[in-house]
Amino acid sequence: MKKKLTAMTALLAAMSLFISCNSNSPDRFGWYEDFDRAKEVAQKNDKDILFFVSLINEDERSAFFSENIIRTKTFKDFAKKSLVCVNLDFSAKKYPGLPVDESASEKVKKSMIKLQQKYDKNLRIATSFYVESTPAAFLITKEGYFISSLSCDGSIIKPEDFISVIDSKAEERSRLNALVEATKSGGKIEQARAIDALYEATPPQNRILLANEIERFLELDKENETGLIGKYTTASVNIEVQKAFMNGDMKAAVEALEKITSSDFVTDEEKQQAYYMSAYILRQTDVADIDVTRRIFELLQKAYAASPESEAAPEILQAIEITKEAFDLLQQHLSEDKRERLPDGPLSN
Repeated sequence: MKKKLTAMTALLAAMSLFISCNSNSPDRFGWYEDFDRAKEVAQKNDKDILFFVSLINEDERSAFFSENIIRTKTFKDFAKKSLVCVNLDFSAKKYPGLPVDESASEKVKKSMIKLQQKYDKNLRIATSFYVESTPAAFLITKEGYFISSLSCDGSIIKPEDFISVIDSKAEERSRLNALVEATKSGGKIEQARAIDALYEATPPQNRILLANEIERFLELDKENETGLIGKYTTASVNIEVQKAFMNGDMKAAVEALEKITSSDFVTDEEKQQAYYMSAYILRQTDVADIDVTRRIFELLQKAYAASPESEAAPEILQAIEITKEAFDLLQQHLSEDKRERLPDGPLSN
């Protein structure tokens, strides 16, 4: 017992040290560990951000890249001229004691929870950049918008190699920053169109980073002068759905999609996609629940009715039949007088 308490005390001390050391200051090579702090510094100094995601203690390439490329005097001298550098490292060593041990003392758990919250926040940030493997590096604007991904492959063996990769993105950096600046001046509709240009220049998987601009578009063009309200209503909802997925909140995702199905500015096919996506999301929950299955069936019927001539309509019809069969199977244990019969065929529009 004494050894266990000593170990817990040591763990608590380690976590407290980590949290206190993980301040708003960069390390000796100029790398921040707090993404929000890096954005603040970038905005204050009008610099782009170099964002690096790693598993330094568990991934040899991450360790090599950190030690031999980005945390060198050569790279530091290069980066400080026009970049603010931030490194989110997800090594287990960075997050001692996770996941939270419910049997730990309240004092230990309190520190663990803080660490878990930090980990979750950083993971959401990395996910927003569509990080699939480590190491991963990105150039982003001071606002946090995607400019370009950067190669971290085996061909990069010295700082100068990575510097060359960054230098090759000069035109992209200039173009994206000009697009961002255009969203800040002119009349409301001019700004709205500038936001649209920025949106189109951003890869689809990185548009979640434009959440604030998308909401601003909807405020700038309330009368739909651009004819793009439907597009940005859908974009806004898609981001809400992505965030709900990140938080594991399927109910919030379905509720967000209702904004599309009730909008006067979206097309019938976009409404169909929203109904179908709602059904798909519910299918990821408790498909053994009769009420959930009934709701899935209703959403699929609405999806078909929204645009019965669409390319997706035949697939939706098939899903309706499969869901109906599943509903009938779930009722097998009920007596005949208590069984519910779902309507045959799709709804008519």
